[in-house]
Amino acid sequence: SMRFFFPGGFGAAKNLSNFAVAGPDLEVDPQVEEVIKSFLSQKKVLGFSCIAPILAAKVIPGVKISFGMGEGDKFPHAGAVGAAEKLGATHVNMPPPCNGAVVDEENRVVTCVGYMYDGSPHEIFDSMVAGVEEMLDLVTGE
Repeated sequence: SMRFFFPGGFGAAKNLSNFAVAGPDLEVDPQVEEVIKSFLSQKKVLGFSCIAPILAAKVIPGVKISFGMGEGDKFPHAGAVGAAEKLGATHVNMPPPCNGAVVDEENRVVTCVGYMYDGSPHEIFDSMVAGVEEMLDLVTGE
């Protein structure tokens, strides 16, 4: 069974989309959008970490995602929450240490917070592991 994981970082915000400069008016790279829509239509599992869930927010109507929390000193990129909600996504708050993942069962999308949370390396690692484990659980359940 296929699955696809989009890591976050500047690649997602500047190359896979123009979120870094356009904010909620972002455009997603057409090939990336095509992959997301293809996986969605085939009910294949998609994962997104860090800032990458903004891609899902743009392409998948009403998708359930998490960037951690929408405010607070430990969330320097919290503005992404408002942008995602403006795009129609449902944001699920995840308080520190953000060591879980949010699963949108209907769309088969898993998101984890990663470096949207200003945590220590082991906390970021735990976040990423949770995302991958939830993806594997969805695939195993097929």
